[in-house]
Amino acid sequence: MEQETYSSEPKKSKYNDALATLMRIDEIWKRAYSHSVRNKLLLWNYDLDAVYRELSEDVEANGDDEKAFKQINLDLVNLGINKLNIQKDGFRVNNGENVIRSKVYLKLMEKEVFLRRLKSKQGKGTQFEDSIDDYMD
Repeated sequence: MEQETYSSEPKKSKYNDALATLMRIDEIWKRAYSHSVRNKLLLWNYDLDAVYRELSEDVEANGDDEKAFKQINLDLVNLGINKLNIQKDGFRVNNGENVIRSKVYLKLMEKEVFLRRLKSKQGKGTQFEDSIDDYMD
């Protein structure tokens, strides 16, 4: 019986995970939209965190994008997102929680815009049209 030998050279996968990643992100965006329009803030936040996990593979550790995402999450905690009741819909709650929910909603909008821009920056989102000059030397 021959013994297997292992090469120290890195192997490249025959399959690209890009399409599967884009499909997962698309499904998460759909859930995020649904939760945002129904004002289910905690679920919306969880969805946005899931989008970040999908994008994080291409985020530089301790880079500007990672720091910005962490700051948004810290802001959400400081605004009181952890005090919100997951069962409550809309703004039909007491006045104190209404103020928290309004501020958290605005911060979640900021978080979503950040993630959408990050997705495009990574080339996983918006595709801009090439200029003919891009092909001329």
